[in-house]
Amino acid sequence: MTRHAGRSHWLARLMSVYSSRWAAAVVIATLILTPVPGYAAIRSRDQTSTSAYLDALYQLLQAEKRELPASEMSARALINTVSRGCPAMVTGVHHTKQAALLSIEMGGALTVVMTGPDRPDIARFVRTVSVLRWSDPRVGPYVRAYLHKLTAEIRATHMPNLCADVRVWVQSDFQKVDSHTTQFVRERQAAEAAGLEAVPKRLLRKYEGGKERRLLQEIKKTERYLEGPALKILLAAWDRLLKVIGL
Repeated sequence: MTRHAGRSHWLARLMSVYSSRWAAAVVIATLILTPVPGYAAIRSRDQTSTSAYLDALYQLLQAEKRELPASEMSARALINTVSRGCPAMVTGVHHTKQAALLSIEMGGALTVVMTGPDRPDIARFVRTVSVLRWSDPRVGPYVRAYLHKLTAEIRATHMPNLCADVRVWVQSDFQKVDSHTTQFVRERQAAEAAGLEAVPKRLLRKYEGGKERRLLQEIKKTERYLEGPALKILLAAWDRLLKVIGL
């Protein structure tokens, strides 16, 4: 098993931290704007909630766009810390379960520090959207699932001591990892699995409404801009972090 093949599954999970957040938001937006029987009679609260949701989502994405350089700086700071604390501690080629766990831990640590600058904006979005209500019974479950995922993400602030965990692995002659490693990996898996993940294609229908449709197009444009650079930064930092310790 090659290094990159062994990481492919967890690479997909790390990518989902970024891509599923925005994809889930667009699902909700399209569902809100999808025609339903009696749509013309929906109360003004529905219209107000829809506008408030889209505006909050747009503001969140714009904030994340502004904070992207800060996220990159956070990733670099983590790499520098590890570079000073435990450079080239791993020798030889290790394609084991323990090596995979350390690799996942490194990637998870990067997602924690890179999300740091966004946490106040995500929390603000959650507070704004959590009080919104719609008469369409399809909307509520999607909104709650999405907010649950974001809440899990901003609460996942625990940072492992990466160098200490690498040392435990090395000192065991590469036979076992520290319990902190396995615990952190479980925590990251739980945070990444929480809430809405996939976009049901059946819900991706034509959008309605002039103002809302224009705003949604701006949301999708910002999402596309963010997704590429954010993933590029994450993957480059992850690869660099593994090289620093010798994996």
